[in-house]
Amino acid sequence: MTVPFDDLQKNAATTLIKLALEEDLQQTGDLTCQAMIDPSDQAEIQIVARQQGILAGSPITSLIFNELDRTVTCTHHLSDGDTLEPGSVVTTCAG
Repeated sequence: MTVPFDDLQKNAATTLIKLALEEDLQQTGDLTCQAMIDPSDQAEIQIVARQQGILAGSPITSLIFNELDRTVTCTHHLSDGDTLEPGSVVTTCAG
């Protein structure tokens, strides 16, 4: 069963994401990244399944990256409820 991810869930998730990032990064951000990575650098990442399972929570990925950097785009290759096999590419994010 797939649960709809409507505005109510999106707003609640965004609030929790903001709180978690604030706790983890505080006002200084990630000092290691700031010291080692030029802010103009671009990268692409893939979120890959390590084991069999059922995908859940995929819309959260875009919300998290949106809070960190609004220029990052995420492409979801699978949907909630899809079966995962080891090596399945779930999401690609770039920016």
